[in-house]
Amino acid sequence: MDEITERVYALTEAMKENRDYQRYLFLEAELQKNRELKKQVDEFRLRNYYLQESDVDLYEAVDEVDREFQELQKIPVVNAYLDAELSVCKMIQRVLETISQEVQIAEPEI
Repeated sequence: MDEITERVYALTEAMKENRDYQRYLFLEAELQKNRELKKQVDEFRLRNYYLQESDVDLYEAVDEVDREFQELQKIPVVNAYLDAELSVCKMIQRVLETISQEVQIAEPEI
């Protein structure tokens, strides 16, 4: 195994041991205990994902989804799970941003 691969595995192990990721896994397991609730949460997550990838007016669309799933968001385990998921996504985003800032590739000059 080359040095880069070893370090990537070390990084991913550190990320998996991170408190935020462990909290996410715990809450994921809690949601799995209630299949219907997990299905609703996943539907909410998918709708949010598709909104972020679309060209619609995000403010209006997010408000609509929030209204639609308002009751779901009142459930403490759901809120905690979504918060934990966001923390893990931000961690991954920070890692990717750091790599892209530190390991630069020259852009072609026109």
